[in-house]
Amino acid sequence: MVNTAEKAALLGSILSVIGGGIGLFRPDKIAEALGFERPDLMCLVELRGLFAGMLTALDVSCIMLRHPQAYVVAGLAYLGLAFVKAIALVVDEPPPRKLVPGLLADASVGLLLVAGFWAVSHP
Repeated sequence: MVNTAEKAALLGSILSVIGGGIGLFRPDKIAEALGFERPDLMCLVELRGLFAGMLTALDVSCIMLRHPQAYVVAGLAYLGLAFVKAIALVVDEPPPRKLVPGLLADASVGLLLVAGFWAVSHP
């Protein structure tokens, strides 16, 4: 039986896989959401690799394995992204309206995935 916390982690994984699909097939939409005005070819390739490759692979592993360590690794990766974006708000001073939505999305998915770690390792 899947408890509520693990359902939350699975939801975080599924949302990330959907985002990865968008990154794979429409990296231009990801670039637009991130505020890139005129992304060049290499920017689109890197966005495709990050969103469709790395992040999706982390989350598919969570869905397939449903193992505490898979959830915590993926969750910490997302929380790391959110942490670095929070530092960038202070150091680089980008427009908050462009950075905060991504920061909140990364933190939310990270927390959902870490909830899965706790659900599976502390039933």
